[in-house]
Amino acid sequence: MTVDKDLVHFCVDSALKNGASYSEARLVSTTEEGYILKNGIPESSVFAEGKGIGVRVIVDGALGFLAINKLEKKEIDAKIKDVIKMARVASRSVKAPNRLSEEKACKDNWEVKAKTKLEDISPQEKMKYLFDIEKNLSDFKSKLPSRFFQLATSNTEKYYANSDGAELH
Repeated sequence: MTVDKDLVHFCVDSALKNGASYSEARLVSTTEEGYILKNGIPESSVFAEGKGIGVRVIVDGALGFLAINKLEKKEIDAKIKDVIKMARVASRSVKAPNRLSEEKACKDNWEVKAKTKLEDISPQEKMKYLFDIEKNLSDFKSKLPSRFFQLATSNTEKYYANSDGAELH
């Protein structure tokens, strides 16, 4: 799984070019899997991937926010123009302009390393894990007539950048 850092910077730059005094963008990419064993019988399995980007802007002291999962530059640019127009309209009724603190921007990478990568474990092994739980509880079947076991995994990658020069991956 990799995120498109260039797309994040495109969003930040587009917002500035279109009138924002500040902008930030966060791209999130998630992969999820789910397995269910009900009373010893496999139920539906789920495999899902999703990506989306959030863009926050400040225009004339008013905040604007955009979230989109259609990651085409032309579409994103049009939506950024729309959110800037809305923030500009909202700025007319802002009594106290929104401002951010004067912190020093930094760049960093952060990662939680798994001992075993979820994507390296086959779907068959994941289902076997649920069957092993079912088998280990076989002595209790009379006391547990209804059993529902679920195994869910999720892997998320994010990339953040703002117009002050901060970047976090």
